[in-house]
Amino acid sequence: MEGLTTDIVQLLTLAGTPLVAAGLVAVLHGPITRVGLVDTPDHRKLHDGAIPLAGGPAMALAFAAMLLASGAWSVHYQGLLVAMALLCVTGVVDDRHGLSAGLKFALQIGAALILIYFNDLTIDHLGAITGDGRVALGGWNAPFTVLCVVGLINAINMLDGLDGLAGGVVAVMLGALALVALIGGAPAAAIGPGLMLGALLGFLAYNFPGVRGKRPRIFMGDSGSMMLGVAVAWFAIDITFQRGTGIPPMAIAWILALPVVDTVVIMTRRILKGRHPMSPDREHLHHIMQRAGLSQTGTTWLAMGLTALTGLIGIGAWQLGIDSVWLFASFLLLIGLNMIVVNHAWRIARWIRRLQPRFRQPQNMTKSGTHPASASTGKNCPNDRRREH
Repeated sequence: MEGLTTDIVQLLTLAGTPLVAAGLVAVLHGPITRVGLVDTPDHRKLHDGAIPLAGGPAMALAFAAMLLASGAWSVHYQGLLVAMALLCVTGVVDDRHGLSAGLKFALQIGAALILIYFNDLTIDHLGAITGDGRVALGGWNAPFTVLCVVGLINAINMLDGLDGLAGGVVAVMLGALALVALIGGAPAAAIGPGLMLGALLGFLAYNFPGVRGKRPRIFMGDSGSMMLGVAVAWFAIDITFQRGTGIPPMAIAWILALPVVDTVVIMTRRILKGRHPMSPDREHLHHIMQRAGLSQTGTTWLAMGLTALTGLIGIGAWQLGIDSVWLFASFLLLIGLNMIVVNHAWRIARWIRRLQPRFRQPQNMTKSGTHPASASTGKNCPNDRRREH
């Protein structure tokens, strides 16, 4: 009877989390606007007016509150909550006052170290990617874990370029991770990603294109994107290495593929061109989709669809018993294909425009996906609200 009561409470908290998150966004909207935590238009951000950055704090508070209410909280989640709090505060300060890239990077490393030393949460092996048994990391497990966590934080932060894009893609990844926990016989591990998914859905009610209605427009800010990045990393490592689901690490890599592959390719191209890997440009996959004529909504839905597809590949390969060596080889192939797409972006964009005319931008948009008034300066179009990464 006690177990049934616990299950009912957890189901109610899962169902109620979107409402709590949406309510917190509404409550925080005014105070956050008054203290100046807003995203204002400039030469790289052409959205209309100052937009409150209430999404990150609202999602973090909703997740923490509902985790406690569900009864699922334990010391196991302590490291996650501390790391989320650190990055949420870091993002708020950065959004309000601006932080140097070096300081933000150091704090991201600190968040990754919190995950490791609070919960002994590390990537211990890469699976049988060579075909000769597991490739153990040994003493390199902690540095490699830090690299992966910080990389995922920045990959999701870079994805935050359109309304609903980062939130929609992360929502699909969280759903896939919860599904892995359920299939792998660890239902308790599905509570975390389920609650975070609920908090994200509450935010998307104010941010997803075509869903907002008359609700005020809200952004998640760096506080939201970095907090989501560390949470997804924690769930992925926890489900793979601590919950006994048996899913190979490369299958998880496929679930997280879209932002990871996009970031790897973009940074590699920048380095090969002699530029700083974090320098801004418009070569991300969502920029290419827009140059191909996709609307903001079409770009967001396509990115979510691609994330669902790669997630299904990872989960399907796991369930079918496909060797990790093939998952690893195909992942490298995916990176190569993405590099080809970026290198031939204009040719592919023209082909997609002919193939998918129904997703074309309005006629007042130029070929490059920018507004005529900003085409000569290279500024973002009005719908491309975030800075170029």
